[in-house]
Amino acid sequence: MLQALETFKNNALKEKVIDMNELKEIPEFLKASKETHVFRKNLSHSKLVIFCLSCWAINLSLFWPGILSPDSVGQFEQAKSAVFTNHHPALMTFIWSLLHKLVPGPGLFLACHQALWWGALFTIALTLLQKGSKRYYFVFLLALWPTFLGYNALIWKDVSFSLSYFFVISLVLRGFFLKRSLKNSIFLSCLLLLFYGTGVKYQAVYVLPVVVYFLLQVTSFKVFQKKIVLLLTSLVISMLFYHGNKVVDSILVPPSLQSNSWQMARLYDLAGISYFTNKALLPDYIKKSPTYSFKKLHMLYNSKNVDPYLYDASPALKTTQDDAELKELWSYWKQTVYDYKFEYFLHRSYLWLNLISQKPQDISHYLKVSTDNLVFKDSALPSLQLYFDLFPLWLLNFFWVFPILVLTRLVIGSLTSDDPLKSAISLLKGVILSQLLIYFFLSMASDLRYVFLSNLCGALLGITLIFKDTLTVKPC
Repeated sequence: MLQALETFKNNALKEKVIDMNELKEIPEFLKASKETHVFRKNLSHSKLVIFCLSCWAINLSLFWPGILSPDSVGQFEQAKSAVFTNHHPALMTFIWSLLHKLVPGPGLFLACHQALWWGALFTIALTLLQKGSKRYYFVFLLALWPTFLGYNALIWKDVSFSLSYFFVISLVLRGFFLKRSLKNSIFLSCLLLLFYGTGVKYQAVYVLPVVVYFLLQVTSFKVFQKKIVLLLTSLVISMLFYHGNKVVDSILVPPSLQSNSWQMARLYDLAGISYFTNKALLPDYIKKSPTYSFKKLHMLYNSKNVDPYLYDASPALKTTQDDAELKELWSYWKQTVYDYKFEYFLHRSYLWLNLISQKPQDISHYLKVSTDNLVFKDSALPSLQLYFDLFPLWLLNFFWVFPILVLTRLVIGSLTSDDPLKSAISLLKGVILSQLLIYFFLSMASDLRYVFLSNLCGALLGITLIFKDTLTVKPC
């Protein structure tokens, strides 16, 4: 409107269709219109801030002080004692111990998770609002999606990793769509969040280069305009973050408490290959264990998780902290996978298919978990599982993401290389595909929380497709 009035003014001067007295009134009208526009824009932004803060507070009141699973309870005990192992992410447990000193319990961690979640939704909604969309509130329906609603109430390392990455991704998308560079302070904050998320979940290091590659594109540093520089820098930062978290682990965790949890997935692979070949393909130190028998190994096999092998009263497989046995396991695993490639991929394929078809865990029983005198009360949604049951299984597991991936493939082909929509879609697809690929090889259970970040990015891809026309216009 303001631009149209300016054009009218210029044309009027040229054609002399209005006198000078009328012309003097136009700047005042323009100024008043501009002030009204700015006021309305600021009012909309303020309403959005108030709405998101209110939702954040409501979620805290619904789920305070957070829902813990047995794994979370074990991690919480470490946070209270300040004695860390790396079976749970030491960096997350260390931060939890600091928060526990401020407010006893997991409540502050829940507050941080919810802040990341609502901060990401606010960023996406604000971007749509600034692009001129009147239906930006559609984004907040994601908060009612049963998978997101349930998982965001749980204090899990998977949730912590996913939300820290998701918040950074929302800022990157905002930079793309509004064609604005992130401030250096925000850029550094993003790097810190990514460092934390990478330390929380070791598989994150394989997703990290994708996120960093696109994050660098919305910085003010001109050196990152070349793709080769972007690629090399993202790989260097990823390696620094990986080794930096190793250093943090070595500082926080005594050598005697190093868990070497990587071995569980390797043992699961050997058990799977042994099952499909009907041969005992295991290192000698496993076979010498008094609780091992091939009959038990064969009977306990399932393509959903490794737990029956390791957490039974008399486990068929055992973990070790002996360096020689760990080297033996690694060497034996590599040779066995090489010799029995088909059986290895068969085992991994069944596990991966179970992973993407798994519905969210029945988390209702976690509401009653307690430790110390802190009782994790039934929240204002005691029938959360009943709410889950209202939705068909294909909407709760990962399958709904695949049609969206196909649709984005059709859309992206018609976009130019410099279109921000293409960059946004490439980022989200890159995160989803890299996470799905790495969990094919490194997962030891078919648990939907492992791909929680991919679920979030799949939903964001759907939002991007719905608002693609809005996202390609200039910001208001």
